[in-house]
Amino acid sequence: MSSIDYSITSAIYGFSRNYFFDALAVFFDYFIYVLPVLLFIAFIFCRRKEPAVMSLVGAGFTFLISSAVKMVVQRPRPFHTGLLENLISASGYSFPSHHVGIAVCVAVVLSAYSSKNKILLYLTAFLISLSRIYAGVHYFSDVVFAMILGFVIGKVLITRKTRIYLWLKKKTNIKS
Repeated sequence: MSSIDYSITSAIYGFSRNYFFDALAVFFDYFIYVLPVLLFIAFIFCRRKEPAVMSLVGAGFTFLISSAVKMVVQRPRPFHTGLLENLISASGYSFPSHHVGIAVCVAVVLSAYSSKNKILLYLTAFLISLSRIYAGVHYFSDVVFAMILGFVIGKVLITRKTRIYLWLKKKTNIKS
């Protein structure tokens, strides 16, 4: 690991350790598991299905691609190497962060449908990114790569959204 990566990771990890930031990190750890449920609920109750469907597709692609990268790179988590202590439990490899990739991808996709919420969506993705380092489960470079991955997947989906959504609608019989 480069010294710059470790220095930035240590700075974020060591930032003002207190109950508020600890609770925020734990909240964002669980939030990523609640996000698909919220998108599914939006899909069921909203008239416009496309944003929820495209967000779920993006989250799925991001998860699959980042899982493949994790298996190739096999980078141990910071707390597995003894560099940091973990605030939350995490298993598997560190690089890249599923949480961050999915959060950024969903922010990109949803902001294409709702520009008034763009700042809130990107702020949430950014806070999730910081929380993963603060919690001691990711290095800075894990998070940066995941941000780039989520952004690219989100942008690709948005540029092809009509074609992808119409194909999914036809295959799954989605009523919009």
